[in-house]
Amino acid sequence: MEKRFFTLEGMHCAACAAAIERAVRKLPGCEDAYVNFAAAELTVSSENPDEEILAAIAKAGFSGERRRNAAQGEKRRSAADQAAERQELLNLIIAWAAGVPLVVLCHLHRIPFLFGGLLQLLLLCGSLYAGRAFFLKGLPALFRGRPDMNTLVGTGVTAGVIYSLWVLFVQGSGHLFFDAGAMIVMLVLLGRFLEARARRKAVDAVRHLAALAPESAVQLLPDGSERKIAANEIRKGMTFKVLPGMKIPADGTVLSGTSVCDESMFTGEALPVPKHPGSPVTGGSVNGEGVLVVSGESVGEETLLARIIAAVREAQGTRAPIAGIADKAAGVFVWGVLGIGALTFAGHLLVGHPVGAALSHALGVLVIACPCSLGLATPIALICGIGRGASKGLLIKSGAALEEMAGVKAVVFDKTGTLTTGKFSVAAVESSDEAFDEARILSCAAALEKSSSHPLAQAVIAEAEKRRLTLPEARECLNRPGYGITGVIGEERFEVCREEDTAGKAGFTGAAVKRSGEKIGVILFRDALRPEAKEAVTALKDMGFAVEMLTGDNVSAAAGAAAELELSGFHAGLLPAQKGEILGALRRKYGKTAMVGDGVNDAPALALADAGIAIGSGTAAAIEAADAVLISNDLRNVPAVFALSRKTMRIIRQNLFWAFAYNALGIPLAAGLFEAIFPFAHVSPAFCAAAMGASSVTVVLNALRLKFS
Repeated sequence: MEKRFFTLEGMHCAACAAAIERAVRKLPGCEDAYVNFAAAELTVSSENPDEEILAAIAKAGFSGERRRNAAQGEKRRSAADQAAERQELLNLIIAWAAGVPLVVLCHLHRIPFLFGGLLQLLLLCGSLYAGRAFFLKGLPALFRGRPDMNTLVGTGVTAGVIYSLWVLFVQGSGHLFFDAGAMIVMLVLLGRFLEARARRKAVDAVRHLAALAPESAVQLLPDGSERKIAANEIRKGMTFKVLPGMKIPADGTVLSGTSVCDESMFTGEALPVPKHPGSPVTGGSVNGEGVLVVSGESVGEETLLARIIAAVREAQGTRAPIAGIADKAAGVFVWGVLGIGALTFAGHLLVGHPVGAALSHALGVLVIACPCSLGLATPIALICGIGRGASKGLLIKSGAALEEMAGVKAVVFDKTGTLTTGKFSVAAVESSDEAFDEARILSCAAALEKSSSHPLAQAVIAEAEKRRLTLPEARECLNRPGYGITGVIGEERFEVCREEDTAGKAGFTGAAVKRSGEKIGVILFRDALRPEAKEAVTALKDMGFAVEMLTGDNVSAAAGAAAELELSGFHAGLLPAQKGEILGALRRKYGKTAMVGDGVNDAPALALADAGIAIGSGTAAAIEAADAVLISNDLRNVPAVFALSRKTMRIIRQNLFWAFAYNALGIPLAAGLFEAIFPFAHVSPAFCAAAMGASSVTVVLNALRLKFS
């Protein structure tokens, strides 16, 4: 079922997110709905049309918009956030401009009670206007049966104001709560403003990626003239010119011109990449000094940049399993706090405390409670962690994958194309049949391998071209992954398959060439280790991982690579299905096991592993099956992704502990339960409001540490 994404407006706490989830899940065609409060985004798996989903969001008291183009959507969201921040700042200024004089006025005891109270009430109107969302959204949400953080603040302030009006106009003397109401609004708005700014910083990684997408392009028309067009007008096959310093507007191929391009945002490689006719270019990369003429091939949502942004956004919108308890608690949290507030008020009256004191404690309970910290604890850390990974060339596909990676104990690598460069060259051709010399063996093998994309096949073809051999015609070719390829040449069946006898061929990969089942020769290949492979393996071992290798290559070649890398163990000569079996054995031996690979034959193992990591230059099947992708192709990012996952999970646990501990201690403190033992433990509603804001900000700031990991 198709996943769709909707940006949301008007949410202020986890209870808001839970209300939207419930409303959308009630739709008959909805399979699943998840609201990421930190990202303000709804992810829906549903057959319902967009209009029905948006109507359900509106019924819950919020607004939304379908997100389609990832890059353009982020830019629009950034502009909307800037407008929202300006409005939040204006409300904050109004609240403090009215609230500070009100607090000062309430301490001027020489002013007559009625006159002073009327002045306080007048100033309070400014504070109430600044915090109007608490009442216009919070109180209706209560009547709809979906109370949220606005409800807690709005209910508490309203109760305090109503009581103060009774004292002012009926009783004629007593304690007024106008100053408490103003301070609550001031401090809650301040906390929200700081929290919102911090949350927006958390999604900067995606916004920075979106900023790479160019706004315009220079199209070359068939008559040789040029015209400037918007980047979203580019179509496949369109030709465009890229001047020095310009961003390339789409993925494509260079038709003419030479230059260098900065692709560091995708590869992590600081050095510019040379470009010449026939070179691929990536949309969003920056052209250097030359002028390039490019034919567009992947445009719009099909570009690598757009797919990365979409993948990161989707991953940030997923729910990690560890968040389950917090999400359930947040869904019923506000009802529980309203109940505790009512019990607090009644309890203080029952023990003989004045109405003002009882109301003060109840008001404190309502405003000290913080469902926001519960709702933010996990998603804000996931957003920061996944966003940080994307900025380093690590594409982590989901929160669940990030959580799994944090528990991994062993890392298993494929060999060819993963630990090695995958760029094989033919080292030697050995004949075992007098009727077939080196050239004939190589030409027969190349004739079969023309229909294969395997790295060894490409090496055979390249060597045949290098020797300028004439290839015979091959038909009925059949590729058998993990084994080899067969076909008919003339009237006989030939095959190129794995060479089992590798004695005396240490460090080489061999392929046997057979005619009618009889071996006529062996082709030996050389494949160099990646320059960073040893460093990556050493870093993993230093982190406490067991590191092994699974490969379909022969024992001799595998043993040479394993010895050079000082691996914990290796398994050679494996078919794709056998890799999955070995993974199961390693999982029983070590615990959770990750697989790192790049080829079609690695896809089953990547899918079966507790965490699958694909090399970005690998096949589509491997990338699809994996839980994470190394966009930069740098193996040193393998230990980096595990370090990031561990740190992210550590921060999530810290956030969850703080959120639960804060509410578990703060609510009883505000209710006055500790005052009988510690008389100094009384806290004012204003203090409670400040503590509530500080709790949310603390969770967000703790998560933001991931941006610098």
